[in-house]
Amino acid sequence: MRERAPRISAVRRTTDDEFAREPPLDEIDLQPGERRGYWKHYAPHKWFKQAKIHGKLNNLRAVLLLDTGAEVSILDTTFAREVGCLIDTEITQECVGIRDETYYTVGRTRVKITLAGNLVYYMHLWVGDLVGQHAILGMNFMVPAGVRIDTADGTACLPDEVHIQMIGRRPLYGTRMNPVNVKAPVRLEPGDTHEVLLRPDRNAPFLWVTRAESWVTTFVKGRVGRKTYLRVTNIGDAAITLDAHETLGWWTPSDSQPRSRGFVRLGSPQYQQWQNVAYSATRDAEENWIPAELNGPMTNRPSYPTPKAILRPQPRQLGTRRAVTPVLAAVARAPKVSGNEVSHDDHKLDADEETEGVPERPPAVAGSAAMKESPEPGLAKPKLDEPKHDEPKLDGQEEDDAVLIHEGSDLFAEDLESEMAVLPDLSLTAEVTIEDLKVGMPTGLPPEEAARQETRLRQIIWRRRKWLIGKGNALPPAALGVVCDIDVGDAKPVAQRVRKLLPQFREKVADLIKGLLSARMIQKSKSPWASPIVVIIKKNGVDIRLCIDYRLINGLTQLMVYPMPLVNDLLEDLDKYLWYCSLDMASGFWVVPMTDRARLISAFITPIGLFEWLRMPFGLCNAPQIYQRLIDNALYDFLKLSPDDSTRDVFENGEPEKPGIHSVLGRRSYIDDILIGGTSWDDLCEKVERLLDVCKRCHLSISVEKSEWGMSKVDYLGHRVSGLGLEAKPKNLESLTALEFPRTLKGLQSFLGSLNYYHRFIADFAVYATTLYSLTETDFDEYVTRPKFREQEKWTHAMRAFDVLKTKLAETPMLKHFDKDRESIVIVYASDWAISGVLTQVHDDVYMPVKFTSRTLKPNELNYDIVE
Repeated sequence: MRERAPRISAVRRTTDDEFAREPPLDEIDLQPGERRGYWKHYAPHKWFKQAKIHGKLNNLRAVLLLDTGAEVSILDTTFAREVGCLIDTEITQECVGIRDETYYTVGRTRVKITLAGNLVYYMHLWVGDLVGQHAILGMNFMVPAGVRIDTADGTACLPDEVHIQMIGRRPLYGTRMNPVNVKAPVRLEPGDTHEVLLRPDRNAPFLWVTRAESWVTTFVKGRVGRKTYLRVTNIGDAAITLDAHETLGWWTPSDSQPRSRGFVRLGSPQYQQWQNVAYSATRDAEENWIPAELNGPMTNRPSYPTPKAILRPQPRQLGTRRAVTPVLAAVARAPKVSGNEVSHDDHKLDADEETEGVPERPPAVAGSAAMKESPEPGLAKPKLDEPKHDEPKLDGQEEDDAVLIHEGSDLFAEDLESEMAVLPDLSLTAEVTIEDLKVGMPTGLPPEEAARQETRLRQIIWRRRKWLIGKGNALPPAALGVVCDIDVGDAKPVAQRVRKLLPQFREKVADLIKGLLSARMIQKSKSPWASPIVVIIKKNGVDIRLCIDYRLINGLTQLMVYPMPLVNDLLEDLDKYLWYCSLDMASGFWVVPMTDRARLISAFITPIGLFEWLRMPFGLCNAPQIYQRLIDNALYDFLKLSPDDSTRDVFENGEPEKPGIHSVLGRRSYIDDILIGGTSWDDLCEKVERLLDVCKRCHLSISVEKSEWGMSKVDYLGHRVSGLGLEAKPKNLESLTALEFPRTLKGLQSFLGSLNYYHRFIADFAVYATTLYSLTETDFDEYVTRPKFREQEKWTHAMRAFDVLKTKLAETPMLKHFDKDRESIVIVYASDWAISGVLTQVHDDVYMPVKFTSRTLKPNELNYDIVE
């Protein structure tokens, strides 16, 4: 009696952590040279199905089990009878499975097996009782047929690249895998390399690389930024050509691996072996360097006159010796920094180093003062009155490459203001006359009365003409009660190397330095600190602007915590004023003197010397907060000031002012831009007089050229302010509207930053800006290097949004001041992915806008209905 194979009716449930990868035990821990193998993912509750495929047996659809653990192939008895197979029962086969129980087949029959629809095989199969499949194809079938089971892909692979999908499995290879290809044909000589830029994908973060018989790939990182490359090295003895679209690697998700053979992961032992091969095959960059043909000898040969008699040796002069002058570093144990930022310790000469280029000590001359010997040979005893730090030597010092920035293309406003200290082009200041004051005339009064009031305000200003600065960049007196200090903590001094300067800019730089020295804004320095300069070429291509690169100093400086005013807060409650004054403080930060420590740290190095600031320059990270604190104290009288406070910081040890003193203007100001508002002409004159008295007490000067007094409309912080409302008035409106679509991500961010300042004037700003914010640096690389990609839909939408935003900026409406006594109405616009609105108030039966706002919806809000 035949025994049927038992059915599996139940499966034992496993615990949650039964198959968890527990920490390795001591006795089975990784041994030297071992590593953890590739592990795609692990799901304890998931059962991976058997390797079953669909096929045909005698032209009837059947389920076939590919069993690498079976040596023979077996056909189900019931299915064999359904297809009409002739079973030879005289021959049986004894089979043994996992258990010791013996399983006997019924007989044997000849069957036609069809795979992939058109591949036909004929062979004899044993016939027996099976459960769950119609046939088991064992090793006696798969080996001759060349079947390969790809469990990762879930396919059965046959010769001629025929793949059959397994039942219940989905292919892991799809569009999520991105290849790394060669963009264009490249020819490589033996030992040469070629780098291909990598563009990682969030959905495919793992990189697999391959090699060929004559070339090897290497993963390298760029010198600047986060860019990475795949370097191809020719390891053969002959030149090779990499064809276009040659696959060098694959970006795959965490649960996938390349379908093709020969790909390995970064860091694997096989990859490390490839790198040894690549290193041994590469050659030094100067291996094939052929020196230019020289006309003379390789070494210097002094010329001697032809002797005509026996020469006698000349006597050696006493006291003459040849020695090397020791080079003293400007900074002791200065920390090393990367890139162009290096300390002077890197240029110390060791005893074994060559001393070529170091001047020799001149021979002693009779009658000169003799030098006393120092306790240690070769070192001179320092004098007591010598400074603590030596000035960095410029002669013989290695220079960095020149840094040139073109204004309008490479330079952006946020870079110049936050990290660069601009050296001003000082000019003679014109003498101020009373006619130079830009004073308005009150309206609604008789002409004689209006002229009298205008003259009254002009005389109030003219009586304090000592604190008025005309057109030019003359240095005003130093402010009282405030100093600029730079606190770098325990950081060691860092002296960066001087940068080269092109010949056509040397005279201009020298003129700028001379002007600053004559104005007493800078002085010669012996500081151990040194920051390099940056040359900014203006748009005309001839004139330059010289800046100091303070990025390293700002990175070491401890930030000053001080609340800066918000522009939106300063533009509120302006509807109650009838007359305005917009004042600009002369020379801005330059009125703040520097402490001795700040002078040393702010030193900058040029090809013509080392200099330090006597007044606070632009570009220091704490400069806006220091000046804002000065203005706030002047307007609100927090701390007392005295004429002796020219070198004292009242914010450190000053005395508080008596309580009960009202503020000068009743409002804050933004750094050096001050706005005065008057409800009447008398109120305006009173505030102007109080403000000028404060400027006299604090030694603050006002620029006549940039200030307006008693106007019904003034420009303030990029806006046109009046009693009717606010208008957007960017200083660079013409350049923004004429701007072409940026070719870099930084250029686009600068454009969006300018528009974001005026987003309250632009309807549906977020709707259009979201398209531009979604662009990445990788997208711009494709935009520049692959012009055909510009025809894609995302670039069409981006360019359209860019043009619409420029048009909206040029046509911004006037926003009314918010009036709490008027009825407010909010008009809302909603779409499937964004929402926008406008706050309006009724003026003369017309809904006038007060503010526009918009934003995109969050992921959970996308499920809401438009009404919600």
